[in-house]
Amino acid sequence: MTKMSAWECLGSALAGEELFSLAVSAPAAAGANGSGGPWILAGSRQGLHGSDDGGQKWRLMSGALGNFPVMATAFSPDYPNSPGIFAGGAPGAVLRSFDDGESWEACGLDYPDVVVTGLVTTPSAYAEGVILAGTADDGIYRSTTRGRYWETVNFGLYDLRVWSLSISPAWQADQTAFAVVGDGLFHSTIGARAWQTVAIDELGETLPQVVAISPDFGEDGTVYLGTAGEGVWYSRDRGKEWQPARGSEGTSVNCLAFSSGREPDRTLYAGTTEHGILVSGDCGTSWQRLCEAGLAAVWCLAETDCRAGRVLLAGVQGQGLVRFLQRRPDAEV
Repeated sequence: MTKMSAWECLGSALAGEELFSLAVSAPAAAGANGSGGPWILAGSRQGLHGSDDGGQKWRLMSGALGNFPVMATAFSPDYPNSPGIFAGGAPGAVLRSFDDGESWEACGLDYPDVVVTGLVTTPSAYAEGVILAGTADDGIYRSTTRGRYWETVNFGLYDLRVWSLSISPAWQADQTAFAVVGDGLFHSTIGARAWQTVAIDELGETLPQVVAISPDFGEDGTVYLGTAGEGVWYSRDRGKEWQPARGSEGTSVNCLAFSSGREPDRTLYAGTTEHGILVSGDCGTSWQRLCEAGLAAVWCLAETDCRAGRVLLAGVQGQGLVRFLQRRPDAEV
């Protein structure tokens, strides 16, 4: 693996925006629109923004739809080969586009005031059509039509406030999903049609906030959980046994993200309320601060790749989108 340099802050973009979500397209999308990198989506209080140059320049993609907060964003897994951009936040609907955001379709949910707070697409979403949507107070919705029609799948849930969703990359084989709902963690192994509580006695009264399934879940069975005040926890056996990660103690973790580098590695990122961004290079076992950048609370994270190295994007309270670069030794300055 290529040895990388220390992280450097490149400044901020989307100044003044309050960001809720970030999504990066698959590496196959690099250069698809004449650019040097994948597409990036940023959901904010003003709408949905898009960038195809590593987050330097942005355009408002949802302007024709009116101003509404975009709380959740997602790509089709192998976009743009299988086109599909999805956004949640408009009352009572999930928005979808199959032409890079030039036109949008509002696909209705059960009630006109339902607000989508999370979206995840299955690895074969374009072929099988399965997408999950978490909502602020109406539980989890499931679509088998690439987002056109939706049904609630709340069997087993005792609360309908959905904070986080994550889907197994081996979905076709294991049909596994995890969700933070209300004050608990839930999982499903039957395609998100019904849910069971995941008991973590060691957490006591500590609330889970965000869950993320390892990109290698089919082989390593690892799940990560960000908590309110007790840092990152992880399980290596598909959620049966849990233990705390070193270096993250005492932090409130708002978001988790995995490396999307050119070569597979073990890098994870955590956005926190108290300590900016934490990074782990050993599959989440231990963590340290990314840099001393003096960040406020970090609400969303995404990593992409450019010719110079890795670019980490962070939605930071009061600072808009902050960009960090970790250069490759052979990169041109």
